[in-house]
Amino acid sequence: MTQIERMRREFEQVVIGPIIYRRVEKVVDRLLNKRDPRIYAGGAGNAKTELSAIVSEFVTDVLLAETGPQLVYIIDHAESLSHFDALLARQARKFIAGQRVRDVPSNMVKRALKRLREPPFVVVHEAGIRTRFGLYGRTYPGLAGHTSAEVRRAVAAAALVPKVRITAEERLPRMYDERGLVAVLTILLENSANSVAVEELDLFFNELLTAWQSSLLTEVDERVTPSRKPSPESEQIIDDTVSIILDSLDVEEQQVLLGFLSGTPDATLGQQLNIKRTTVIARRQKITERLQTYFDDLSEDEGLEVLRRLGSAMSLARVNDHDF
Repeated sequence: MTQIERMRREFEQVVIGPIIYRRVEKVVDRLLNKRDPRIYAGGAGNAKTELSAIVSEFVTDVLLAETGPQLVYIIDHAESLSHFDALLARQARKFIAGQRVRDVPSNMVKRALKRLREPPFVVVHEAGIRTRFGLYGRTYPGLAGHTSAEVRRAVAAAALVPKVRITAEERLPRMYDERGLVAVLTILLENSANSVAVEELDLFFNELLTAWQSSLLTEVDERVTPSRKPSPESEQIIDDTVSIILDSLDVEEQQVLLGFLSGTPDATLGQQLNIKRTTVIARRQKITERLQTYFDDLSEDEGLEVLRRLGSAMSLARVNDHDF
C-alpha cells in the first residue's frame, strides 16, 4: 500500500490522524523555514517554536473549514504523495502569507502618518493618535473626516499608482515606495474637502490591499507572461487550476473569457456571440468574480501563467470547433 493510499484510508476512518497530520506538519515546517520568523510565526524568534500552533490553526481554519474543507479536495485529487504535498503547500502558502499580509496595511498607515508631517502635507490638528492631516495650502474648516464613499473613490484612483512587489526577504511589507506613497496620499486628500486621520488611513490601505490582491483578473495587460519558468510544484498547481477552470466554464463563458483576455471590445464580442454588450459585461463580471477564488491561492507568476494557458487552450478549442 502506497503512502497516499494509507492517507486516504486514514481520512475515511478518522479524517486526520497521525499520518496526515505529520505530512501537514512537514509541509508547513518546510515553508516556514524559508521565511523570517519575525514576520511569520507570530513574531517568534524561531518559527519551530510556533509550528504546533500554526499547524493546528491551519488544519482547523483551512483543511477542515466548515465553509469548504480543503482536505476533501486534496485527498480526492492527489495522484501521488508529491502531488498531495503540492496541493497542500498551495493552501499552506496562502495561509502563512495571510499571517503576514495582515501587517501590510498597518505598516502603510505607520509610514503614512510619518510622511504626512512633511510637504506637500501639513498637520491640520495635532491630537496625538487622532492628529489630522491635509494638503499644504488648503483650508480645512472643521475636523470632519472622509466618508466611506470618498475613501472608495480614492482607492479606485490610487489603484493606478505603481506598486512594489512584496518579497520574502523584506522585513517590513510595503505596497509603495516613497514616491508612490506620496502619490496615493495626495489622491486620498484630493478626493475630499476634509482632512484625514488614522481611521481613514486604515480603511484606505485595507481597501487598497484588497484591490491589489484582486487586480490579477481585472487588470490583464502586457504582463501576461510570467517573469520566470515555473517550478515543478508550480507546474502542478498551474495545470490543476487550468483544468478546473476550463471544466467549470461552458462554451459561451469560455468565449467571453477569451475575448476578455485577448482585449476584444465588448460590443464586438457581443456581435460575435449574438448577445447584447451589457450582457457581455455582466457575464464577464460574473466569470471574473468566480475565477477570483482560484487566483487568490496563486502567486502573481502562477496567476499570469494560468491566464496565458487558459487563453491558449480556449483559442485552440475554438480553432478545432471550426476545423471541419
